[in-house]
Amino acid sequence: MKALLFSLILVFSICFTTHAQSVQTATKSGDAIANSGTSDISMNLQKEKYSLISFQIVITKVSGTFAGTTVLQASNDGTNWQTVGDTTLTHANQTTNSLLWKISSPAYSQYRTHSAGSGTMNATPVAYIRLTK
Repeated sequence: MKALLFSLILVFSICFTTHAQSVQTATKSGDAIANSGTSDISMNLQKEKYSLISFQIVITKVSGTFAGTTVLQASNDGTNWQTVGDTTLTHANQTTNSLLWKISSPAYSQYRTHSAGSGTMNATPVAYIRLTK
């Protein structure tokens, strides 16, 4: 009876272990976006493999007339960046602007949000990143 109970516990623990997901979260702040300046917030994934990544950018207007755009970009060398996906956050002249990108089966070693301002303004970007193995 003890052997049967031990076997069942072992089987259940193996089943739960193989289906468990590891989730990491990070919050990163970018440089202030002033007028037509830019700010990048990046995440290097070179040493890890993830099944799902989500980036949420939240940009808070500090002053001025807030305008510009934010895109999600990817790179394998950290120097040459390409926009991925077809969703762009167009900054509206309001207190906060936010967008969430979801990347299934990430194919690149590095990702970043690239925010560019426009006009006479000042804003601060923050990225909330969730990495699922």
